[in-house]
Amino acid sequence: MISHNVFDLKSARITLRIIILIWLGMSSAVAELPTNDDFATSTIVTEPLPFINAINTSKAITAKDDPYCSGQESTVWQRFLH
Repeated sequence: MISHNVFDLKSARITLRIIILIWLGMSSAVAELPTNDDFATSTIVTEPLPFINAINTSKAITAKDDPYCSGQESTVWQRFLH
């Protein structure tokens, strides 16, 4: 009976490690630095409005030359051209 419990624990540890590695791989592949993270590479917004740009901003950062906004942790940028 002891060897059966040890096997189950070892199997559970291996399964948990596999799940964690898969999750880490998926989260790093999904969350990349947005292309419009810096205002020099801002996304150009054109008509028709409303403009929708669904992106993952969880890896966005704040550059040293970004304008200051209260409570700002990270930035992404858009420019409106008409």
